[in-house]
Amino acid sequence: MDKYPNTSELPVHKIERFISGIPSLPATAARVLELCNDPRTSPNDLNRVITLDPILTGQVLKLVNSAYFSFNTQVTTIPRAIIILGINTIKNLVLSTAVLNTLENATSINALFMERFWFHSVCTGVAAKQFAIIKEIPDTEREQYFVGGLLHDLGKIPLAHMFPVAYNEIIKPGSTGHVPASVDENKAFGMNHARVGGIIAKKWRLGEIMTDCLEFHHEPQSSNPKTRLTVQIIAMANLFSNFFSTFHKDGEFVDKSNVYHIFESYGFPPRTLEKLEVNVAQEIEKALVFLHLTVKS
Repeated sequence: MDKYPNTSELPVHKIERFISGIPSLPATAARVLELCNDPRTSPNDLNRVITLDPILTGQVLKLVNSAYFSFNTQVTTIPRAIIILGINTIKNLVLSTAVLNTLENATSINALFMERFWFHSVCTGVAAKQFAIIKEIPDTEREQYFVGGLLHDLGKIPLAHMFPVAYNEIIKPGSTGHVPASVDENKAFGMNHARVGGIIAKKWRLGEIMTDCLEFHHEPQSSNPKTRLTVQIIAMANLFSNFFSTFHKDGEFVDKSNVYHIFESYGFPPRTLEKLEVNVAQEIEKALVFLHLTVKS
């Protein structure tokens, strides 16, 4: 613990205070999430809320017309976007836009850390969507897996913001020895990034599925049985992104002797992973477009 800065305030209390001070999600985004969680919501209900916010309207239309979706025709209205993409996908576009912008605006972090962080996050999102395809998850739900993977490590951002020197020591390649970074986080701060992410997700009322993805992606067996399949897929996508050297730019330790057994236990044999590695590599560029349009530069 001597490499971490001394302070009269315990790190865990500092983290809790910081989270309590994070702004709420924008009112429009919060209303969109509320509507999308109501099975009685119609496309017209959603359109009325989104079109009242010109910035959000522009953001959604930019994303819909980006290389991420690769539609042949230009989508110029929110009603058309809702018809083409569906309520769930629109919800996930609004969710990711609001969450990423709010947290980015509330923090100031080393650019190199953020580059590595977002690369890993995008890889995990892309891999999660590919795993969902393999598991034959319905088309209308697959975007949720991409967003779950994209946001799964959000709890790292407050830790890197508040403890930049100490956190860099934890996550730099080779620094974690033979334990996951979350173990060193617990020792240093009394809380790991998954727990921090879960607290933020509850504060923002992101819903049970997304909250469990953030909080339990290192221990999916602890998630609610109703959300467990989604959390397991996010956990597998995270492991995939950390394991394959093509995508591995994080400092996260992976027990390579056991990794194929873990994948196989969830129904992903080695031959599936080889094909998945190719598919993920092909999809990353489109996903980076999504990220650049979502996060303010």
